[in-house]
Amino acid sequence: MNEEVTEIFDLPVFEYFYRQAVIDGWLVDHEPPYRLVTRLAEEGMTWQRGVEMKVYDIRTSQLQLFNTPDEVSVEIADFNRKVITENFNRTVCQALAEHLDPALPGKR
Repeated sequence: MNEEVTEIFDLPVFEYFYRQAVIDGWLVDHEPPYRLVTRLAEEGMTWQRGVEMKVYDIRTSQLQLFNTPDEVSVEIADFNRKVITENFNRTVCQALAEHLDPALPGKR
């Protein structure tokens, strides 16, 4: 056990581990993570110079039209924070829904 934790809280008086909680029926075990690989994730997104973009201004809560002065590239790490596209979100949700098994137990 981490020394810093025991210095602050002393030794635990009880331990109840994840695996035991699953066996006891208190938790539902999880499936292994599913990684959805998209072309966007692999290549990012690029707009050519002079393309008209809609840019959301958080100060005014308005969409503004903006012509790119230069080529604009967005990597996947920034994509979900900077680019909003309903079609992309719908496609990802559909792919995940195809992967999920509705017969598996879940939270009630």
